[in-house]
Amino acid sequence: MMCRGLMVLLCLAPLTAQADSREQIQEQIDRLGAEQQQVRQRAIYRLRRIGKPAISSLINALRRTEPTVRSGAAKSLGLMGSVARRAAPALARSLEDPVEGVQQEAMDALRRIGREAVSSLTKALGHRKRQDVRILAARALGRIGPEAVRGGLSALVRALNDPHKNVRIEACQALARIGKPAAAAVPVLITLLGDKFDKVQQAAKRALAKLGEPPLSALPGLIQIMSSKFTSVRQTSASYMGSWGAEGRGAVPALLAALGDPVSEVKVASVDSLAEIGVPAIPALIKALKGRDDQLRIRACRGLGKIGTSASSATVAVIKLLDHKNALEVRLASVEAVVAIGVPLGPAIQGLVLALRDTEVVVRAEAAKGLGQLGPLAAQASAGVLIKALSDDAWSVRANATESLGKMGQLARKAAPVMVYMLTDEMVNVRKQAQIALVKIGVDSVPSLIKGLAHKRSAALRKACAETLADLAMDAEAAVEPLIAALEDPDSGVRQSAGTALVAIGDPTVKHLREQLKSEDAAMRQLTLALLGRMGQAAELAIDEMLELLDDEEIEVGDAAAAALKKLRPQLGDASLQRKIRVALEKR
Repeated sequence: MMCRGLMVLLCLAPLTAQADSREQIQEQIDRLGAEQQQVRQRAIYRLRRIGKPAISSLINALRRTEPTVRSGAAKSLGLMGSVARRAAPALARSLEDPVEGVQQEAMDALRRIGREAVSSLTKALGHRKRQDVRILAARALGRIGPEAVRGGLSALVRALNDPHKNVRIEACQALARIGKPAAAAVPVLITLLGDKFDKVQQAAKRALAKLGEPPLSALPGLIQIMSSKFTSVRQTSASYMGSWGAEGRGAVPALLAALGDPVSEVKVASVDSLAEIGVPAIPALIKALKGRDDQLRIRACRGLGKIGTSASSATVAVIKLLDHKNALEVRLASVEAVVAIGVPLGPAIQGLVLALRDTEVVVRAEAAKGLGQLGPLAAQASAGVLIKALSDDAWSVRANATESLGKMGQLARKAAPVMVYMLTDEMVNVRKQAQIALVKIGVDSVPSLIKGLAHKRSAALRKACAETLADLAMDAEAAVEPLIAALEDPDSGVRQSAGTALVAIGDPTVKHLREQLKSEDAAMRQLTLALLGRMGQAAELAIDEMLELLDDEEIEVGDAAAAALKKLRPQLGDASLQRKIRVALEKR
């Protein structure tokens, strides 16, 4: 009998515990209606800790008469998060509560439950009678974020057409919160740019900025709204149609039609998108070139240039824009496009040569630069025109023509005689480009530089020629004797530059410098020693002569010999020669 009684007690124990638990839950729910806020708050957090066992009772509490109980119950469920997902339908019904505080807590609870609440919120978003319910549902979906896309996106898109502006605004804000995963909503959002309420338009703009590039599946919707009576809608739709590059070729007919839009901004957006689409849009861009809208033609040129060599079929049409009757900006855009497309090479060269005769400096300068950018063959074919451009009144044209000729390298040797005189141009940019070009031409520029080195009236030209010969180094071997002669130039700058050139040329100069060590002019012997001291191992052949000059009758020459030998000794590879120099220096 005792064992049987014990078994009964054990079986009744869980039932008793459950009854106690229900009583505790009910006690806490009742406290949600307490007057003291602290009591209500403690009850909310105790119910949260109880968790799942309290959910059913809390769902029932959402129908209690006391607003604080309904509000507290919603908050308790929200704090449980996704654990309370089965309460979502009841919380969605609480969005209809007559008390705003209860509505807000229900909305926040649904937001905390997350994706498990999306279905219930979608239904609430379709509530026919109350816009406040729809607003709260949209807000909750937005705050759930990207997880609301599945199941909630289509409802939010429908809400963009809600008859009440506040619902439309809230739907825009919800999509903005969701961000890029909601990009499929772009076409409908664009239509709101024509909404009669400014706040709706602004909300749509902010959402579009957050959503980014729409999926390709949005293209039919974008095409459809191109017939909108609102400029902002057409313009924005056109601007999105280039988002997919060549994959968006289906937009070309609509964009081509938009080139006839009465509003310039729509046409410009259409041309820009055609350029983004690329090769499939080339015929449409060529058509834009033939219109009368300058801004459109400029954009079309840039678009074709961006496409590059694949737009070769447009080259002739682009070149036609170089007509002087066209606006400066159009001609300039044409030059840039010809260079960027680059082919066929023949027409491209002809177009740029034509542009070199333009009345505006900026066009001529771009044309001169462009011929170099088309490559050495193009520059060679137009060498005569580029050489003529070296005498242009505008320094920018001269500089760009010089640079383009330099890109030809040896092929520009015919330009060397004229290029030498560019070394003393009034503009430093021209002088710099001329020096670079002459070095690129190489050994073929040396005769012209030698001639410049002997120019009687311009020390500046003689100095510049010597500096350029220094940059040519070994290629300037033929200039050694003229450079030796320049060591006696009356201008100190020429003498210094000539010396630097001789050092740069290296080995071929040593035998000539050895002869100069025998000069009766002490100053020349001293200068020659200084140059040999800078030549490293190349000066080995002159060591004996330099040692003899340690005892030169002119003290300054002897000192110069000692200084040069000290500098050379560590650089010489011959150990016996190093010892010979050391001994001679010690004796001195």
